[in-house]
Amino acid sequence: MKWPEFSELARRLGITAGDKVALINAPPEYAHTIPGVDGSSPELADAVIGFTARRADLDQLTAVYVAALAGRRAWIGYPKPGRLATDLRRDELARDVRRYGVQSVESVSIDRIWSGLLLHPLETAESAVQADIDMAWPGG
Repeated sequence: MKWPEFSELARRLGITAGDKVALINAPPEYAHTIPGVDGSSPELADAVIGFTARRADLDQLTAVYVAALAGRRAWIGYPKPGRLATDLRRDELARDVRRYGVQSVESVSIDRIWSGLLLHPLETAESAVQADIDMAWPGG
């Protein structure tokens, strides 16, 4: 991958210089595509990105949910419609991950095949929404 593309992907994923990135169930070529991948365990990584094409496999991404709950960068990569056989769609995936105590707060394109959902703890995401409401309607 060329450096400008590498930098752009890092920016979209919120990865900065020196960050350690752990991948879970990623396509093999992603070890060289996603910046910061160094073989770190998910427990020690600054960012954890788990990939799945099937709703039934969401339970296998526990390390992603743990990272989100710990306040680290946590992404779920899922196929864009029509790219791979999948039963996942962004809105349904955002709903489904709530059962793990996390909430989708952002969606990005990783490449032509994969999109990613950034996860935060439910209470953090809900508090941020409430803060936005409070600022928009003070005293309301």
